[in-house]
Formats: sequence, structure tokens, C-alpha cells
Amino acid sequence: MFKLIRRFLWLFTGVGLGAGLTLRIQRGIQRRIQRMLAAMRPGSVADRALAGARDVGSGTRAALREGRRAMRARESELRVELERRRSPATGADGGTPPRSFV
Repeated sequence: MFKLIRRFLWLFTGVGLGAGLTLRIQRGIQRRIQRMLAAMRPGSVADRALAGARDVGSGTRAALREGRRAMRARESELRVELERRRSPATGADGGTPPRSFV
């Protein structure tokens, strides 16, 4: 009789744990599915795409500004160099101007 009670005890313990864990796992999966569906609703996807496009646009504008700034700085350096080469300064011997490669 004691063996029979022990068997039923372990049987019901196993059934109870199995059912409890199954329900807990099922609830966890349902929560994850709900979160994923909320993140993937059409409005949410469109909002994220729009935000990404805005980020790309602002990054592109910043890159263009930086490129133009660098271009102007380099152009002024080249103009100074060109004027230096065109100036009628005298060479090292005192009488002849330096040779220009421009």
C-alpha cells in the first residue's frame, strides 16, 4: 500500500510540474510574440524607416558641409601657393626671379 501511495505521489508531482512549466513557458512565448507584433505593426515600421531616413539625410548634409569647408580651405591654400609662385621675387643669386613651374 505504501508503494502505491508513493507511485501516485510521484505521478501527480510529475503531472503538476509538467503542467505548471508548460503554462509558464506558454505565457512567456505569448508575451514575446506580443512584443514582436507590437514592434512590427505597420505604423511602427514606417516610423522607424522615417527616422532612419532623417538620420541619413542629416548625416549627408553634415558630410557635404564638411566637404565644402575642406574644399574652400584647400582652394585658399592653392591660391596662396599660386600667388607665391607668380610673385616677382628675386632668386637666391639676387637678380633672377625663381623658376616657375606653373
